[in-house]
Amino acid sequence: MARPPVFSGDESLHWEYIDTNASVDILVNQPVGELAVLLLHDDGYVLLAGPLTLTVVPSFNNEVDLFAALATWDVNATVAAATYGAVSTWDVTAVTVLSSLCEGLASFDESLSGWSTSQVTAMDRMFKDASAFNNGGQPLTFTTSNVVGVSGMFRVAARFNQPVSFDTGSVTKLRSMFQGAVSFDQPLDFDVASVVDMVDMFHGAGGLSDCNKELIHDSFSSSTAWAAAGYNHWSMFSCVLDCADACSGSGSGSCWG
Repeated sequence: MARPPVFSGDESLHWEYIDTNASVDILVNQPVGELAVLLLHDDGYVLLAGPLTLTVVPSFNNEVDLFAALATWDVNATVAAATYGAVSTWDVTAVTVLSSLCEGLASFDESLSGWSTSQVTAMDRMFKDASAFNNGGQPLTFTTSNVVGVSGMFRVAARFNQPVSFDTGSVTKLRSMFQGAVSFDQPLDFDVASVVDMVDMFHGAGGLSDCNKELIHDSFSSSTAWAAAGYNHWSMFSCVLDCADACSGSGSGSCWG
């Protein structure tokens, strides 16, 4: 099996041992001529001699370090993968703010649906101007029960067109969330009970089908913010296609199934 990455000195890291699929905290040492891995257990350290196949799973304690890692990935994904491991495995449990995380990244398109985001309170402008982002071609699912703001989250995210599954019960602002997201054509089923601002939420989102406009209207029209933002006229649109035909996944039409 291939050796894991080589580190100088001693570094406390969080790894996942691929063979057992068990996550452990370990200490990596680099003795001369041999790689040894110390696995941390409740009863002390157990020494295992290499080579072992391991995947590094870095743990980010703040958004500054996380932002820097993603910026590195956007410039050179190969170098970033060797340094940080696969983006989908990153531990962001301690991060509370993801606002502007991928804003302006030109080439980044990895799935983030595996991230633990239960502590996050803000996702405003998270993918704003992220011109290549489409969540790696996978539906985007986050734990968002504590998130208050998602304004401008996908603003001018020109390629993004994936189903979005969020708990929006605490969200108060949806302003410009999909503004200029020209490829987006998905239905949305959001809890809008706490929302007070939907201004320009879909301004310039020219890819939305009439069918999805009607479905979004049905979901959002209970909020006074929907009418205040000028979207009540979406009640004129209709979704008359048979769901089996409309839910093709092509983005040309969708129905709740």
